[in-house]
Amino acid sequence: MSRRLKFFLSHLFISMCVGFAVIGLIFLVWYPAPLAKAVGVTHISLMLLTIDVILGPILGFIVFKEGKKTLKIDLTVIVILQLCALSYGLFNIYQGKPAWLVFQNDHFDLIRLNDALVTKNIQKENGMNPQFKAVDMGKTPVEKNKYLVEEMQTGIPASYRVERYTPIEKSAVQLLKEKRNLQVLKAFNEQDQIDKVVERYSDAVGWLPLRVLTGIDMVVLIDKHGAVLGIADLRPWKLS
Repeated sequence: MSRRLKFFLSHLFISMCVGFAVIGLIFLVWYPAPLAKAVGVTHISLMLLTIDVILGPILGFIVFKEGKKTLKIDLTVIVILQLCALSYGLFNIYQGKPAWLVFQNDHFDLIRLNDALVTKNIQKENGMNPQFKAVDMGKTPVEKNKYLVEEMQTGIPASYRVERYTPIEKSAVQLLKEKRNLQVLKAFNEQDQIDKVVERYSDAVGWLPLRVLTGIDMVVLIDKHGAVLGIADLRPWKLS
């Protein structure tokens, strides 16, 4: 086996290992199912990885020539460009990741990291995985009115204001009050799809809509204690 082919196979193997690690990071940590489908990141992520994993080794194979004076420099440049392209793509995918699933009034909003209004505590509030939160709608009539007027004047929903997030556990009573009957899902989903979800989440007693801006709306399942069980790939209403 020639050195050229050995380098190509080694480069391809390392690129594939990095690619699989990146796939795990994206689809298991940043965009756990079914959120990857909800925000439509699957296609662009796989396209980025395919180009990066394959193009780098191919370019290396093309420029590799034993005895070439600039071989090390050429290969180094290719690897650096490959890493830069991957880093840039990952940065953008990270910025668009679902950071919070925020309960407000009678539904959840999916808030991407680059959607939320930047505050001093945004990095503190943001975790690697999407987090369920609720919105503080005000504790006194004056405070509630203040928040309402602020939302009407700015047109920015409270769910985008990270500084007003509270633990989802504090909204258990409200979640139970606003939850919808599982039978309602029959109007927008196939029965076998609902059965699979009910079988997986046997403790579910109700659900609330998960609104996804420029994505696919889904359903958040609630148990009898008002705790969030998970997200189901079901439609909460008829999609236009």
